[in-house]
Amino acid sequence: MSLRFTYTLTPRTRVSAGRAGSVLNTREIHTVIPGTAVRGALGTAWWSHPTAAFDGHDAERIFDRLFGRQLVVGPAVPFVGDRHAELCGLSEVSCKYPGSECPPGRHDLVARRLDVCPMCGGAIERSRGGWDVDGSWLVDTTRTALKNGAAVDEQLFTRKAMGRQVCYRGRLTVRGADEDELAAELAWLQQRFDISIGGQRSTLGRCGWSLEPAVAPPLPEGNTIVFRLRSPAILIGAFGQPTFDLKGYLGARAGAGDVGATWTRPEQVSGWHGVAGVPKPLEWALATGSTALLSGWARSSLQEVRQGVGLRQREGFGEVELFAVGDLRTWDLASESGEKPGGQKHRSQDRSIASVAPARVSSEAHADPVEELSGLLPAELRVKTLKALRGACRQLMLTVDNGLPAATCIADALNQPWARDLGPDSRNLVARTLKDPDIGDHVARLDTLIGEPG
Repeated sequence: MSLRFTYTLTPRTRVSAGRAGSVLNTREIHTVIPGTAVRGALGTAWWSHPTAAFDGHDAERIFDRLFGRQLVVGPAVPFVGDRHAELCGLSEVSCKYPGSECPPGRHDLVARRLDVCPMCGGAIERSRGGWDVDGSWLVDTTRTALKNGAAVDEQLFTRKAMGRQVCYRGRLTVRGADEDELAAELAWLQQRFDISIGGQRSTLGRCGWSLEPAVAPPLPEGNTIVFRLRSPAILIGAFGQPTFDLKGYLGARAGAGDVGATWTRPEQVSGWHGVAGVPKPLEWALATGSTALLSGWARSSLQEVRQGVGLRQREGFGEVELFAVGDLRTWDLASESGEKPGGQKHRSQDRSIASVAPARVSSEAHADPVEELSGLLPAELRVKTLKALRGACRQLMLTVDNGLPAATCIADALNQPWARDLGPDSRNLVARTLKDPDIGDHVARLDTLIGEPG
């Protein structure tokens, strides 16, 4: 039996949880506080909190049982009011050089494979995963090093921190718990008291602690489920070595079904031990946002894998989220009322010229792109570029006539040296020309501007 809770941290001061022991001139911090930092703060409060230290019988034995075997503390995710950090999967992509017509937000390749942006035909950029945290929530505090209370010349340091308006929320689980046997421990955890998290705790990191019971969300329905890491996972192979083979690791679990495509990235995780004043061990892990596609898994196996994967789960590593494919962020180019990132549901099926072209607007709003391009190009490049564009237009017309996707041909044209070396305004005009449904009219106009048949 496991008891689930949601904890909330309400800062009294700024929070600055360092990412590693190396400081240099700027100390980088965790924007999402690892579970190990929250767990350590709770352990300190258990023994030494001035008003809320545990005063029950046999405190050492109870501490070993609770913190050593049963307590699982997940990462603390920041939020401000109704805005919160978003989990980004490594399977998500966005347009690398978006224009005004490109779809907003991110698209998940689990829902539909894409090789190029379906609107501009340009390259797509793969997400690095992790949590998407609003950069305006971070603040910088710059000061000099001190010696005997006086500033030291040429030693200026910047400490990053999260603003006081940023609160945090995370998951806490007590595994193998019996409410009657753990009545004293649960009563202590559900108190309201202050804990200190992160560095420079004399002036930073003071947070109010509160805990509320929570109910596990239902498992997503369907035969195909998306597995995604909410925190780094430390996986080991058959001989105890670090492994990044998420597919092999999940496929080897008892009762596992099929494991399809995976999107992973290795990273090193560390931290700072505030009490001891030393860096925490450096571990190889799979990055937050690593994703796998699970098919044909029994509900009991999904329930088990949702509890977490890998080592050091009690410290918040290996926390898992399961999604239905229909709940993923995708681009919907056919919809004219798509929502902004974070809530959009997008699906794109037709990749003909008509589907990748923006709606036509009046000539007063936009002049003909070929005419604009001709006037923008320098004299020494004008004829050469217009001839190359005419060839790309004709190739695109043949591609569509043969029933092939237009977006791939557009991307190929934009990646040719003649187009790649253009300035951003000229390149945008080339893209507009290629995406226009009336591309045949542009070919005729190019013939006139070049002054010779193609």
